[in-house]
Amino acid sequence: MTGFQILFLLVITASVASRETGATREEHATFLQVKSHLSPIRSATQPADVALTQKDVSGDSSMLLDSANLLMGTESDPAFSQGNVLPIVARPFGFNHWAPQNNRPAGAWWFRAGSEDSEFQLRCTHQPSPWIGDYGHFFIKAGADGSPYWFGDWQKALKPHLLHASLHGDGNTPSKIDFKMTPSMHGAMLAVAFPEGRSQGELQFVLDEGTWKMEANAASGFTSVNSGGVKERFTMYIAVQHPEGAQWSFSDKVATLQFPKPGAEQQWEVRVATSFISEKQARRNLQDELGGKDFRSLASEARAEWDELLSRAQVRFHNPNRSKVFYSNLQRSLLYPRFLQEKSEDGTWVHYSAATGEVKQGPAVADEGFWDAYRAHYPMLSFLYPDKLGELVNGWVNGYLEAGWLPTWASPGQRNCMVGTMGDCSLADAIVKSVQGFVTGFDVQTAFKAIRKDAFEAPDFDALLKDLGRPALEFYTKNGYVPSDHPDVQKTAGQQSAALTLNYKVADACVAQAAKALGKHQDAEILMQRSINHQNFDPVTSFFRPKRMDKNWDGDLDPIEWGHGFTEGNAIHYRFYAPHDIAGLVRLHGGREKLCSRIQEMFSASGDFHVGTYGQTIHEMSEAAATGFGLCSQQPASA
Repeated sequence: MTGFQILFLLVITASVASRETGATREEHATFLQVKSHLSPIRSATQPADVALTQKDVSGDSSMLLDSANLLMGTESDPAFSQGNVLPIVARPFGFNHWAPQNNRPAGAWWFRAGSEDSEFQLRCTHQPSPWIGDYGHFFIKAGADGSPYWFGDWQKALKPHLLHASLHGDGNTPSKIDFKMTPSMHGAMLAVAFPEGRSQGELQFVLDEGTWKMEANAASGFTSVNSGGVKERFTMYIAVQHPEGAQWSFSDKVATLQFPKPGAEQQWEVRVATSFISEKQARRNLQDELGGKDFRSLASEARAEWDELLSRAQVRFHNPNRSKVFYSNLQRSLLYPRFLQEKSEDGTWVHYSAATGEVKQGPAVADEGFWDAYRAHYPMLSFLYPDKLGELVNGWVNGYLEAGWLPTWASPGQRNCMVGTMGDCSLADAIVKSVQGFVTGFDVQTAFKAIRKDAFEAPDFDALLKDLGRPALEFYTKNGYVPSDHPDVQKTAGQQSAALTLNYKVADACVAQAAKALGKHQDAEILMQRSINHQNFDPVTSFFRPKRMDKNWDGDLDPIEWGHGFTEGNAIHYRFYAPHDIAGLVRLHGGREKLCSRIQEMFSASGDFHVGTYGQTIHEMSEAAATGFGLCSQQPASA
């Protein structure tokens, strides 16, 4: 499985860019080289436009890292998202993320590009989305002589592996603090130079909840701050190792590290590490990852890790701005889900289990929802990063073993968010590719047990309350749809029954493929038949619709009404949501010509919408109308 590299020659037309710039198709031609860990693919399975080679495509990976723009997509607010992302500095799939904070009064939208006229704060964060919230977070501030310093020229370097800022004081203190940070997996190292002429420099470590103390020549802190998905005694432990000559002072939630009178070009290195297990484990993580290293060597180590992953896909656009967009997105795709395992004293991996509150063996992952990720993120990981995918699936399998069900949205434990068991699709894909020899590193049989349980076992009351398993599964298996007035559906999915039905069918089709690959042919047949039994398709209107238990349609159809059976979309967005059954879609829509015509209508539609059962305009509605793709603008229409 090693030594093979895949060379792809793709011609991509970027319709949005073409409309914006007037560019021709030829100007958007793209050359894509992909270094893959996959085994060689048999020629019979190769599409006509794909060529395979063993050519070395390593190239200059440092240029790829420099192409990533961490600020892309950060100018967001609850009403309109430009991406709802953060300028995160971290290791790939990092235990911690680190990002500047400049907009704290906005709650979960605590960073916004262009709002840097504020006190500088570096936030250790685990927030996967502002709609989910943060946990285990704390802040680092820099100052001198008791005065905080502001953002200033804080983008001297803002790279996946490095933050370098030149912070300035207020109007009366024009001197600057040189502030650098580079991450390890469970911590970070700071390198700070304070301005000459000040009596002392300061770093403050600030908690929203918790306290600090001295412990074994280091400051030790803990916080239980979270947004849900944790057991009662959930704790984030923090260890901070100070350099010789610096001294601590403590005041409840603030630990202040004071440095003596700064000298010319004197740089102080401070090491920080964290754990969800214990204070002792936090100190172990600090020693294992930061002990004996200086700032330069740790930054080089972090850069090399990003270089290796980003260089697996080398893309050349005629327009260099398109390369920046590509690598910015690729880098973001390697931040989540995060690994939560830590190395124990005997060198084995252990983790805090968000499901049980206990320390368990093996890897753990968190901070991703499968509803958002199964369509594109996991297939991409299986292609470019099959080694990482195997490790991630191993973590999800442990999550199933500890919770009894495969999580649907974990942060760090199960959260009630979105609908359907779409992790079935991601694990099924990994299972099939494992059988084919492309993905390794997880227990295939246990992974299948997890997704088979979703497909065949109705959740009990406790699981339903946690949004685990499939509500109304028994009714669905007998009747081919999830009814809008079923009490379990109303309790857990509200006005989303039509989308839930379609999600079940897509998941069933995926689990069927995994069953087939494993030789479980009876399961495969049952699930495939379920997946193509489109009992919620209305032949009169040619739309999927919500249906009641009495087999009557639930209300009148308004194709552009959001909600009323659908998740973050309307009936047009979900009109063709049966990607596993193209032949069925052709039949339902009366032939290929009608189907293609209706798809074209979706692209050319005006983008108008009615708020429907949402009761107000939500950000997805405004964003969909602004895309310029007609009504092909929301999942699942656009994914």
